[in-house]
Amino acid sequence: MARKARHGSRTLYVRGCRCQPCTDANTLYQRELNARRRGETGPIRGWQESPVLKALPALPTQDEPPPPPTPGKGAPPGPVEAKVRAEIDTLSAAAKHPGMVEAALAMARLLDKPQLATTHPSAQRQLVATLDKLWTASVGRKGKLASVAAMSPVSAQGQQKGETG
Repeated sequence: MARKARHGSRTLYVRGCRCQPCTDANTLYQRELNARRRGETGPIRGWQESPVLKALPALPTQDEPPPPPTPGKGAPPGPVEAKVRAEIDTLSAAAKHPGMVEAALAMARLLDKPQLATTHPSAQRQLVATLDKLWTASVGRKGKLASVAAMSPVSAQGQQKGETG
């Protein structure tokens, strides 16, 4: 015998009911689902206001292990962040552009989280662009005329004549 679903459950919402209790139950479910996908634990935002949650009996609490520390809050850096830090340490422009350095490290932290796989392509693109800007700012630049003169065989001969004369 099939159980009859009650209002205020996601089951009836999926079946097409759009009353307020069923809509609230679906909203709460979606919030919890999104939080799980992001790897978050703990109370969901807005859970106090949910009339569905208030109507449900309290569940027994289980001892859960504490969530792992997030990178940047005392946790060791992930593999991508560690490599980016090592690369940034070799660049002289890092001291002049602390904002770009922090942006690069933030993108590296995103790449270290497997829960955020959908953002990895854009984060990687931004990380490469930021590192490229830092690298370009770190390379010593000559003026255009000096670069052309160094390539010219005439100026090299002229410099040799001037040295011997």
